[in-house]
Amino acid sequence: MLVSATNADLSDAIAKGRFRQDLLFRLNALEVTLPTLGERSDFEAIATHLLTSIDSRRSLSPAAIQHLSRCAWPGNIRELRNALSRLTLHNDDIIINTPALAAVAQHHADERRGSTLHDQHRIQVLSTYAETGNNVSETARRLGVSRNTICRVLDERPVRR
Repeated sequence: MLVSATNADLSDAIAKGRFRQDLLFRLNALEVTLPTLGERSDFEAIATHLLTSIDSRRSLSPAAIQHLSRCAWPGNIRELRNALSRLTLHNDDIIINTPALAAVAQHHADERRGSTLHDQHRIQVLSTYAETGNNVSETARRLGVSRNTICRVLDERPVRR
């Protein structure tokens, strides 16, 4: 059994000669179309589950969940997971509420607008760190850098005063 996923319109790709029709017939035994994160009715459960997997001590306030649910998430669950990871890195509060979202929203806007090479490197490290369940060794392995490099990036987290 082979499971594959795409965000491309394969009918359109076939019409444009970018995807082979015979390959589609071989792969397309069962087609499942998933709604975007904004169309999901279980956003709160998804956000809560993701945050718990990142840091089980943390939770989101109802206002924060409502605010996040109204955001556009073109990167779907991966993008939400990365935003929640940044929230835990930028905020020490056990219950994350809307004021804490401001820093992440600004960071999110800065990330999309373009940033320095250092910022892009930091974003990649933090994103991979979140994907590995906060495992420094696995993050270093995936990125091909030393554990010390990962620790240096993690130490750059803003200090709460």
